[in-house]
Amino acid sequence: MGVRVNVRGDDVHLSGEVTCDERRAELENVLHEVAPGLRVHNDVRVANTREPARREDLR
Repeated sequence: MGVRVNVRGDDVHLSGEVTCDERRAELENVLHEVAPGLRVHNDVRVANTREPARREDLR
């Protein structure tokens, strides 16, 4: 998993993937603590890490 951080002026853009909603929220919380004056745009996705529901047949 990876997260990219881009800072443009007063905006911080987060993108990438994490394993759960809690991690996604924590990224934003930490940014607000470290840089309270910046606007955070959180485009981080939560990756689906569950096992497949059915068996996959490779041909």
